Amino acid sequence: MIRHPACASSRRASCPLPARRARATPRRGGAVHIPAHHPQPIDGAGVCAPPTAASWSTPEKPAGSERDRTVTTLQLTTERVAGTASAVTDTSAALAREIGTMQDLLGQIRSGWQSSEAAPRFAAAMENHLLEASQLKDALLSQGTALSDVAGRFAATESALAAAVPGAV
Repeated sequence: MIRHPACASSRRASCPLPARRARATPRRGGAVHIPAHHPQPIDGAGVCAPPTAASWSTPEKPAGSERDRTVTTLQLTTERVAGTASAVTDTSAALAREIGTMQDLLGQIRSGWQSSEAAPRFAAAMENHLLEASQLKDALLSQGTALSDVAGRFAATESALAAAVPGAV
């Protein structure tokens, strides 16, 4: 039988989440660990309360602690996603410029440094740092591209939804 993981009772109609094959984990004192995938509170009858503002408590800390969080609103706009994508892309471009500058400086240091031990070790350490910075730049570019794609899909979805709703402008 599939039981609801949060309240360990049969699935109730008021619960918005699907039943899953999971068990609630009993804790000391009779408290029940509520898995993170079920953030809704449970009323006294063991029925999942309908969602209002999403709230949850982490299993490590009891409810009411400093790690208890409540989300009242989540606002996501196409402009915000596109702005974030632009900022991430700008950051990766700035990082690419810095990497280029550091590679030029490293080349100048190599040509002028006459040490047989310190220069190669310093150059190797700097090359490792520049390699890591290049990987970070590539990851940022990838995230910026993904966010731009999401913003485009989000805008298309908003337009399609607005077109589908009668009387929407």
